[in-house]
Amino acid sequence: MYSAAGSPLVRLQKALEYTVGYPYGCVEQTVSRLMPLYLLRQSASMVRTVLKKEENVNDYVRAGIDRLFSMQTFSGGLGFWPGAVDPYPYGSIYGLHFLTLVKRDRSYDLPEENLKALQEYVRTIAADPNRSSEAGGLYERAYAVYVLALGGDAQAVDMIERLDNLRVPESARFLLAAALAQSTKDADRVKFYLSNAPRQPYPGRELGGTLNSDVRAQAVELMALRQMGGAPGEIAQRADRLVDFLADNNHGNTQESAFAVTALAGYLADAAKNAGQTAATVEGRDGKSDLHGDELFQGTCAGKGAFFAITNSGPASIYAYLTTRGVPEKVTTAPVSADIGVRRRFFTRSGGAVAESVFTQTESYLVKIEIDCGRNLQNVIVSDLLPAGFEVENPRLNPEAAGNISREDAVEPSHLEVRDDRLVLAFDSLGVGEHSFTYVVNAVAPGRFQYPALEAECMYDAKIRAASAAGVIEVKAR
Repeated sequence: MYSAAGSPLVRLQKALEYTVGYPYGCVEQTVSRLMPLYLLRQSASMVRTVLKKEENVNDYVRAGIDRLFSMQTFSGGLGFWPGAVDPYPYGSIYGLHFLTLVKRDRSYDLPEENLKALQEYVRTIAADPNRSSEAGGLYERAYAVYVLALGGDAQAVDMIERLDNLRVPESARFLLAAALAQSTKDADRVKFYLSNAPRQPYPGRELGGTLNSDVRAQAVELMALRQMGGAPGEIAQRADRLVDFLADNNHGNTQESAFAVTALAGYLADAAKNAGQTAATVEGRDGKSDLHGDELFQGTCAGKGAFFAITNSGPASIYAYLTTRGVPEKVTTAPVSADIGVRRRFFTRSGGAVAESVFTQTESYLVKIEIDCGRNLQNVIVSDLLPAGFEVENPRLNPEAAGNISREDAVEPSHLEVRDDRLVLAFDSLGVGEHSFTYVVNAVAPGRFQYPALEAECMYDAKIRAASAAGVIEVKAR
């Protein structure tokens, strides 16, 4: 598939597709779906390509806002997953960042009492001196101050001053400078502040906590520099790095992708001021099509000898990208294990092992998921896609269903989702060693069925992943 447009915003399409399509829904991923889509919502042609045909962008954003507030805890902060008792500090600040943009634009009605409670929770983070001993805590404080300043908090300048003499991470200092710019509108003061206030590199990548990475830091600095009227060369340097990252990788994790789009959206929109003068012709196997104005053209060039050609006849630049897709000649069926391994085993309700993957219709069976971690891991997802002949029995409705095979290595997920076709387990952390989780399936339809691989991944590091071997099961009619 190929796309072409007169606006450089088309470069963000793959990252937008990734954030909107990522299948899990913790607070970070919910915000990471919403913020890029919200910022690019005026690019209607691009938004249409990433939403389902029946979805409307306004309804999508409204549903996302409702989901965020469904995660609100008694403290006012947002939990990591729906139903959480304790708030997730970084996710709460990130959520307020998005909601503050919405409130400033007056695009959607927000529940005032809930928003005030979230603002108050974030304000306690900004003022908490106990968060000053480590980089993550300092970053949370700085990000909280920035978000509060973005929302017009009159106390933001005082909060900035409390961090003046601390060696905060470099990206955090940029956020504080942007907060100062928001609060004072004094460009000289902001420049002096950024030149003289102490800062240091963030110590490393984080798979939990504030989810720091070099890509996210570059995006934060670009976002801050644009808001404080930074030097054009510094802005362009960071923007080029992010554009190159997206070009080379299509996307990072959800946090990196969302911040890259957030930072680049305004920058690339400024570079697209003459996109309305676009005039081009796109030619492929299906013939020629004209491209005008802010249109986004999409086409396919499948099979051997496929081609497309773009002829630019106007004053605006044309941006194009190609996505290749296909079915591999040889399907890999071997298990995959990179710092984590997974497998499943089957038992009868009495605890006896099921031999040869043969099951009897109307009977219930125990599925034991075994997870082997090569090191301590954070934010792990395990997804077990069911074959057509099985349906899952909700563990929430029958907590005793695991029967007689529970062992000392059994572990409870931080969040559990039962969908029509799969069971999804989320773990905030898993220690090195073996862990297990057991649930019940009912054999409902006779026949032979493909059993997809059991998969596991670290949500914020794609290199940490595992998959069992795919297989076949048989359900015999009673």
